[in-house]
Amino acid sequence: MTVEELAQRLELRVAVGGEALSREVAGGYCGDLLSWVMSRAQSGDVWFTVMGNVNSIAVAMLATWPASCCARMRRSMRTRARVHKKKGLPCW
Repeated sequence: MTVEELAQRLELRVAVGGEALSREVAGGYCGDLLSWVMSRAQSGDVWFTVMGNVNSIAVAMLATWPASCCARMRRSMRTRARVHKKKGLPCW
């Protein structure tokens, strides 16, 4: 399944990174403690989180996840959206 197919199935709105929707998704992982998520999520997992800081983007990039889902997009997460767009990492 691709990032785009997953977004359609879950009825998610792609906030940024629409140019990378063809990435393959192997699974998913939900968590908010960065070190915990880094040690347990697998390559190919979509990360579901409420984390909105730029450190969470760095974690997603290092872990080679195809996308992340910000479960609670707020105005304070605009920085996250800008960095996601710059790095080409889809975010819902």
